[in-house]
Amino acid sequence: MSETKLLADRLAGKDAVAEAEEFAGRLKALASWSRLRILALVTWAGEEGVATGKLTTPLGLAQPTIVHHVQCLEEAGLVMRNKRGRQTFVVLDQEGAALLAEDVASLAPKPARAGKSKKK
Repeated sequence: MSETKLLADRLAGKDAVAEAEEFAGRLKALASWSRLRILALVTWAGEEGVATGKLTTPLGLAQPTIVHHVQCLEEAGLVMRNKRGRQTFVVLDQEGAALLAEDVASLAPKPARAGKSKKK
């Protein structure tokens, strides 16, 4: 079964509206250049994550703006925040990132298989 068909079947199910809203929320969270950069830095930081205070310099954003963007990413299920002492660390939500990748991949058409010729 094609990945597009799988997504269509999922979205046609009982929880279709909720799943579609979650997918749209994840995409909306990525519609900001700042959030994309935060997500990239958090991903590159690995399992340890990155302290929100460490994001101000590379992003050129104020701390409250970073907190707002991290909150948007967290609400979309793409990152998680962890308190360690006085610092807040942001880590990639592996499950949310996998869902996003799966949903986006399922929208793309499958390439034709090599060696398969078209019927005339």
